[in-house]
Amino acid sequence: DIDESYRYGKIAVMFLREGFSGPSFLQKNKCFFHLLIGIWKDPIQATCEATFKNHQDLLMVGDIYNSMIAFSLHTRQCFFGGKELAAVNKKCSVVTAGMT
Repeated sequence: DIDESYRYGKIAVMFLREGFSGPSFLQKNKCFFHLLIGIWKDPIQATCEATFKNHQDLLMVGDIYNSMIAFSLHTRQCFFGGKELAAVNKKCSVVTAGMT
């Protein structure tokens, strides 16, 4: 059930935000919430910036692997959300240049 999954995912993120675990665990769960559950309920345009912020937060806690998953989700959301492809390509170039 999509509605129940969405509700439980939001509750899990809320509990993690309140300090039940470390910051890297919270950011990783946000990433997978957006990847697996949020796409069924949230508008695509609303998740573009949230997934990019999640990418940056994952980098701040040192989780490079999941930050790239969040960034690939961000680019997918931008593509399907109708963002200007030249701007998305420029952002991708900056991010990938920073990873090398």
